[in-house]
Amino acid sequence: MDKADQIAEARRKLLEKRLKAKRAGSGNRPEQATIPKFPNDRPIHPPYGQQSLWYVQQIAPDSAVYNMANVVRITGNLNIEWLKQSIALVIARHEILRTNFIVVDGDLQQHVNAPHPPYFEIIPAEPHAVEDAIYTHIEAPLILNKMLYSVVSCSKNQILHLFS
Repeated sequence: MDKADQIAEARRKLLEKRLKAKRAGSGNRPEQATIPKFPNDRPIHPPYGQQSLWYVQQIAPDSAVYNMANVVRITGNLNIEWLKQSIALVIARHEILRTNFIVVDGDLQQHVNAPHPPYFEIIPAEPHAVEDAIYTHIEAPLILNKMLYSVVSCSKNQILHLFS
């Protein structure tokens, strides 16, 4: 048996050992660390940077300076319902995508909303309509008390997805 065969055999035995331990429920791996969820029964105060962003939005509510949109071009045949479901699952998994700012008794707080389906607007695929929708979306003011918003533009073989 040459060196390569010995390594392959050792790796196979190690895999068998791990699978056997996993089936027995006594894996010899430490528990993976997870980030604990913040308790929903008390207010969440935003950090200084987010407070500053909120104050800027209060001073200049029509400004789109901090609105950072991203356009993704997907070509080919895409099932829009599956796309909606996939994005809804991502939103449900990540609280930050469901978080907005509220003021309670003069105190700025972050509010984590319940999982929700994303807002989709299907726009006709004529080139001028798509470009107008992109610019309208990008130039829209940043609104910190509303949740994630997305726009989808469809044609037979092309989809533009805007995230903000």
